[in-house]
Amino acid sequence: ILGDAAHSMSPFKGQGANQSLTDGPLLASWLNRANTESAARSFMREMIARTSIVVNASRDAASFLHSPQVLLETPEFAGVKSNAIPPLLETLRKRDIGANIAGSLDQTISDVIGELNLSDNTRTTKSEQGSIDTLMLQKQALSFASDGNTVGLRDLSLVHSETIRMARDKKMRSCLHLAAAGGHYQCCRWLLTEAFVSRDVKDADNKSPLDTAVKIGNEKIISLLRVDTNT
Repeated sequence: ILGDAAHSMSPFKGQGANQSLTDGPLLASWLNRANTESAARSFMREMIARTSIVVNASRDAASFLHSPQVLLETPEFAGVKSNAIPPLLETLRKRDIGANIAGSLDQTISDVIGELNLSDNTRTTKSEQGSIDTLMLQKQALSFASDGNTVGLRDLSLVHSETIRMARDKKMRSCLHLAAAGGHYQCCRWLLTEAFVSRDVKDADNKSPLDTAVKIGNEKIISLLRVDTNT
């Protein structure tokens, strides 16, 4: 039910093994939270939502990389100014730097880029972009929770469920804090039973979602948050 048996894909996104390795922890996390039947169903739903995007992107990449238009594309070097690419290629040709130097090719090209000062330092690295994307998703999750938008949270959870569990605002309040503060009972219930957001997480003032519900006097949410998780 996982790995290439569930979502085989072409190699042009370099994601086959990565997606397979991601399946294992995801399945384990669901098995730790629910019975086998429910865990398998939830795992399959989340796994399909996540990998279908990559499978389709990989298929599109395969079609594009085998198309005639690729030959018409302007060469691109990550981290190199676009107007510096022609002189870089010319330098590499003059110095006979190519596949003939095998394992040292990447480092040699990097050295040439540094020597000629062609680096584009204005570009955002993949790591930086990943951090920015995560923060934006967390901000979206917190906004949905504050508004009581359970549908929005559910859609977000199909691909980014961990984002909902880990999201915190500047006061270290979780999605459950914000939903409780807004008096959104159904949203609180969904966050607890479907997204598995902890009811014990504390904000910067050491207050739990239950403390928030008590403060606004919402008895229904107070009762929900006081339920013993072992019953």
